[in-house]
Amino acid sequence: MADQLLFNPRTYDPAHFDPETRRLLRATVDWFEERGKGRLIEDYRTRAWLGDFLAFAAKENLFATFLTPSSAVGEGEPDKRWDTARIAALNEILGFYG
Repeated sequence: MADQLLFNPRTYDPAHFDPETRRLLRATVDWFEERGKGRLIEDYRTRAWLGDFLAFAAKENLFATFLTPSSAVGEGEPDKRWDTARIAALNEILGFYG
């Protein structure tokens, strides 16, 4: 069957990406799903959500991995690169929860 048109966190499988990208995308989905809708809404109201998400992103090096230009990558960091397909996949996840 063709790819699903709408994002579904229960069936999301970024299989066409490299292992580290798949791990980070899945970890992001799991971070949101573990919190649940009620907690996400309450954290949004109390403004705790952003700090918690930025702590998660820092722990996983999410933005450094997805948004570092290849010209700025050091030795031994092959997963850090600017890749529009990866960024679009992350944006889809953040837009779904956001």
